Amino acid sequence: MNKKEFMEKLDNALTGIPRDEKKEVMRDYEEHFSIGLEKGRTEEEIAKSLGDPASIAKSIKAEYSITRAKKEPSIKNIFRATIAVAGLGVFNLIFVLIPLIIAVELLFVAYIVAAVFIAVPFLMLVYPASVTILSGDTPIWMVGVGLHIIGDILLVVLLYVTKGFYKLIIAYLQMNVKIIKGE
Repeated sequence: MNKKEFMEKLDNALTGIPRDEKKEVMRDYEEHFSIGLEKGRTEEEIAKSLGDPASIAKSIKAEYSITRAKKEPSIKNIFRATIAVAGLGVFNLIFVLIPLIIAVELLFVAYIVAAVFIAVPFLMLVYPASVTILSGDTPIWMVGVGLHIIGDILLVVLLYVTKGFYKLIIAYLQMNVKIIKGE
């Protein structure tokens, strides 16, 4: 594959990243070819040493997605970054996507538990007999307030855990990309 073919394939594979980022990547690879030609290598040798343009583009997209998820934290961005990294190989699919799904499910269940604890006093207003089992000799309203407070505390803790989990996912994805690149 010569320089023109390599650059066209790379350009076509770099969909989904901003134009400025794409131009910068294309300039970098133009420079690789220029330096290689100055050293007396052929375009084919340079292209072969750089690797497959589609694989290069996947790696660049994954790094871009991770950077974007760091700068603009959101579920959408972390999902895109995870999919981009998982797309780097079947091995990644197992070691990136499956742990993420399990962790998100556990967080989701914890949020549901917090919501139920917070909602107990309101349920007690509608169905006071539903909590008599929990209360024993303690007044029902105290049980309701206690469960509500526990739910509030759990919710605050979960918010901090979620922020930490987000940062952990980003670090894990970055590590995974570095491993794939052989760094």
